[in-house]
Amino acid sequence: PILTLWFGLAATRQSGAYPFILQPRLQTKRSILKLQPFHSRRTLPLYAKDPSQQQQTSSSDNNLPPITQRNFPFNNIMPRKNNKNKNKKNRETSKFKDISVVGPDYIQVLHGSLYNNAGEEPQEVSLVLCGESHEDAIDVTRRGGKFSGKEGWIEGRSHQSIFSRLKEEPRCRLLDAAKKTIPLQKAKEWAKNRVEESDDGYFVTLVLLWVQEQQGGRVSKGKAYIIELTTLEEIGEDNDQEKGNGGDGDDESTEYEDNHWINPKEDTDEVLPSHVRDWVLGQPLQGNPTVQSLEWGDLDAQAFALNQRRLTDEEISTEELDTIVRQRKQKLKDADNIWTWDDWFAHLQTKGEENDAMDVQLILEASVPPWELDLHRPTYSSSSEEGKTTAIQQQLKPAADCIRKMGPDEEPDEEDDWDPSSDGIGSFLDHVYRRFMVEQLSTQANSIDQVPETKWLHCVDVRDLGCEAACRTDSVQKKWEDLLHPEEQAYLATTPSDPTAADSKEKNNKNKSSFLELEASSTKDYIKFVPEPRMNPEKRFVDALRKEGKLENLAALLEEEEAEADEKDGNNDSHQDFSYPSIEGFLGQNTDFLYYSKHIKVCYSPFMVKCVQSLDNWDKFFTTLFFGGSIPDALSILKFDLNTQYLHVRSQVQDLGNGKYGYRPDGDEYISYPFFPYLFYLYAKGTSPAKTWNSDLFSRLCNGNDNDGNDNQSKAIATAVKDFWMQKIHQTLKDPKGSDDPDCGGEWFEAYLHAVHPEIYKDIDRSDPTALLKKNKMKSLSGSHKHDIGKIQLPNYYQKDGGFEEIVQSFSASAAAVDQTMKMIIDPKAEVLSKILIDIYTSCLLDIAVALKIAEIAQKSSKENNKNKKKNLIIVLYLGSAHTKEVGKFFVERMNFTKKAFVGKMEYEEDDNHKLELPSSLWNPSELFANKK
Repeated sequence: PILTLWFGLAATRQSGAYPFILQPRLQTKRSILKLQPFHSRRTLPLYAKDPSQQQQTSSSDNNLPPITQRNFPFNNIMPRKNNKNKNKKNRETSKFKDISVVGPDYIQVLHGSLYNNAGEEPQEVSLVLCGESHEDAIDVTRRGGKFSGKEGWIEGRSHQSIFSRLKEEPRCRLLDAAKKTIPLQKAKEWAKNRVEESDDGYFVTLVLLWVQEQQGGRVSKGKAYIIELTTLEEIGEDNDQEKGNGGDGDDESTEYEDNHWINPKEDTDEVLPSHVRDWVLGQPLQGNPTVQSLEWGDLDAQAFALNQRRLTDEEISTEELDTIVRQRKQKLKDADNIWTWDDWFAHLQTKGEENDAMDVQLILEASVPPWELDLHRPTYSSSSEEGKTTAIQQQLKPAADCIRKMGPDEEPDEEDDWDPSSDGIGSFLDHVYRRFMVEQLSTQANSIDQVPETKWLHCVDVRDLGCEAACRTDSVQKKWEDLLHPEEQAYLATTPSDPTAADSKEKNNKNKSSFLELEASSTKDYIKFVPEPRMNPEKRFVDALRKEGKLENLAALLEEEEAEADEKDGNNDSHQDFSYPSIEGFLGQNTDFLYYSKHIKVCYSPFMVKCVQSLDNWDKFFTTLFFGGSIPDALSILKFDLNTQYLHVRSQVQDLGNGKYGYRPDGDEYISYPFFPYLFYLYAKGTSPAKTWNSDLFSRLCNGNDNDGNDNQSKAIATAVKDFWMQKIHQTLKDPKGSDDPDCGGEWFEAYLHAVHPEIYKDIDRSDPTALLKKNKMKSLSGSHKHDIGKIQLPNYYQKDGGFEEIVQSFSASAAAVDQTMKMIIDPKAEVLSKILIDIYTSCLLDIAVALKIAEIAQKSSKENNKNKKKNLIIVLYLGSAHTKEVGKFFVERMNFTKKAFVGKMEYEEDDNHKLELPSSLWNPSELFANKK
């Protein structure tokens, strides 16, 4: 067919005729285009340009009109008139056909209609689901669309630049050395292979030292050494004399037997090659040879420099980070024709603004802004005697003995310490939030006293509500402070001290106090707000033990106070730096400890056993709290009487036994909500009685004020949302492991192994939690055997003597089987089952909020359409892939939306390219509504 086509085109060029036509012929299940001769079953002539010179090949041609007069089918296929609109659209599409987009793992388009009122056109909605994996912004902006950095030997690394990051107590050892002199390029190849074979861990800095010895000839040669550098803090006292694995004894390596960690400042007599010893000590090498020192790391120079600063806990402002990300985005766009997702959305938003019949909205996985919230305070009342406030009576009781008896925190995973994206500000989602929040606020009035309006950017995540480490920008920070009354701001600005202190500057400041009493307001109608760090009764106990000189581990407390003072001295910002209490935050932080910080001792099982008491109570508490009920009604379900000591999940006091107490430091994991916030808490602005943000959103949909068809349908949608996710929750309770998401899950089972089967947890590869769900056997890291994890199941929470009942029984058994100091011990299995139970519910909060917010946006748009010109609605979601997957499932199964375009994939390998080639409808959004069927 190709040759036939070629000869036909040649004939066309010579004669100006069209000897072929395209005829569709149906084959199998799809129609294909097949080239057919115009005259079948005979040889086609080569027509001349002049019809009089045509050669006739058969008598049947005598009756045919001249070629130029024949009515070819091409006259209908190729229109004579130019379609300007179509050509304009094609030109518009062609501008973007070679552009790729990076950021999300996948983008899926769903189309449907909501609010189908009789006699009115329904509200057309296109949902653009953008599922992401919380990648670091630096990784998203890497060249070529690959998020994983390419490692290699970085040249030009000086002794000073390398050792400046090691801080105090540096340690070094020789990993390997080349047997003979080799050129620098050959040394880099040899060292690269050697490093990739090494398994010394994440905490090691690797240096290739090349010392030139032979000059002349075509290539200079020298000796090559691979040096490992770290700090005593990283390896620990116990491993300070640990040996490396030495060379492999091949033809190019020298095997070192005695290559344990040494202190280069003290252990000068250690056996090391003279060149290595001199370089480590920062001294000139003997004979002053030419020296090259190379460091193993990210070949993206900008990413390498920034991440090294982040790993050494250097304070990097969001302004600096966003500036670097913008520079990298522009370079990616100019050099590779790749746009980041936020630039694509800005384009989509511009197209929507240019089209009066289109409205573009964005829903982000980001914390709800403060102007949609208010802060609840306990009301003031006087006691019958002495006229004293009941504030003291309303204070929390000290933590229960079992909370104080928890052991010290475990050591965190090394991967976490060497993950620069764990700084809390560097994810691509954080960058997107800061950019679009500033853009939304910049279009509104500049008065700082005016309450901003949520127009097109909707932040709906309540799981970290009020947390100071959540998504924030300077433009939003002032609005958080506006939640405080003026006299509260003045009260919090004071520095409390113990009036009995003889000398506030006494060494170690034993009389220092950071506790604030709860006080009534000047109007005597409410109790003034005090943040958790300054009202926690455990803090008061720490101060008392410190004053009496009975606090063990005082050095840890002094270290924290010194670090806090240094941070204040280096920070000229007057903003209050604390978390605002919220019930959502208290429950939501459980996810962080369950997934990412298993080493932190935070205990929820006493709260579940003593205050919740049953699975039925927990289910009622959750549904009341988040589906239309008020916070007081939800709290009335819990059993607080005589149980407030169990509202604590962590104490700064560690009961060491025999009347001794130690200070429990927070370390790198600050606990935002160490106790259940039942005195002060955030709630939805304008609600009375107070409701959570989710509950208020649900109520607004169920209780419309216009008495039209939209309100009835809103209630139906809200009810469908509740039914869908509560059904999912109840199904998961029966089989948590089997019901977990095979594409995005595995964390529940991983946490269960950590608590109940620690010997297996430490001996298997846990880099991919989803693999734990899919595999029956996992290879041991310490031997040749395999662990049969397929037989390990999570209990059914409804089953008798299992699930919640097991939590209660374990706690009761713990209370009976006391240790020598007569303190209850918390059972690890009961604790992890409590955390999993809470997470089964709270992990759905974001999905529920997104679905309800979509319904509310569509409701508002539909009502405006009835008054004005109809607008098509595009709602873009940028969430974690697990959440977009569930929201999409709801709208397809319950709202009858249809699946349209899909680009990308759910799972990526480390070296996969993340570029997405978007269809034309996502560049020209009007196409999303061109074919509604």
